[in-house]
Amino acid sequence: RVIYIKHAEKEKIISLKMEQLEQQAPRSLEHGYYINGVLEKFVKTEIFEQRFWICLPESFVEMPEEVSCLKYPSSARPQIIRTNLECTVNFLFNRLDNPDGLTGKEAAESFGSILSRTNPAIRIRESGEETGDSGIELYSFDFTSFGMDDQIYHVMDFFVTGGCLIQMGFNCPLRLQGEWKPVAKEVFRTIEVGKTTL
Repeated sequence: RVIYIKHAEKEKIISLKMEQLEQQAPRSLEHGYYINGVLEKFVKTEIFEQRFWICLPESFVEMPEEVSCLKYPSSARPQIIRTNLECTVNFLFNRLDNPDGLTGKEAAESFGSILSRTNPAIRIRESGEETGDSGIELYSFDFTSFGMDDQIYHVMDFFVTGGCLIQMGFNCPLRLQGEWKPVAKEVFRTIEVGKTTL
């Protein structure tokens, strides 16, 4: 006996099977995360000439300069941008001088205040502090903004080491916030200072 399944039913079955596989899959940086239907694996990556190490998605690449100039037109664009192949999900890093001796908490509060003043549409949603895996004290906040054709979710983390202020950022389309937010925060917790003297 031949049983015919309608196309819509096939799609529903495939979707349910994919959902079941994603729920059964391990969810950690060590084993990977299913995000938006894709298994993202993570690898320890050097930034700022081996002065720092952090676990980033293995599939992410350095954003091409011509794209970064369009997405971040300010001359103060992030020094390092690691992005997915569509350039829609990004990890951002800045290493800044800290002549005023700001703490990570003071830097986070100051930066959040500046964002709110310069763009009243931005609302700081959550802020907090936690200790990273290597003992670094991280201070963070998140917010949403409007991109060219979509709302964007952002997380910013700050810490101080060796007289420098390190700013780590993440952004993605707001519709992917639920999947990426916990992963981004876990990624930031893996930051560690290398052996090279700053």
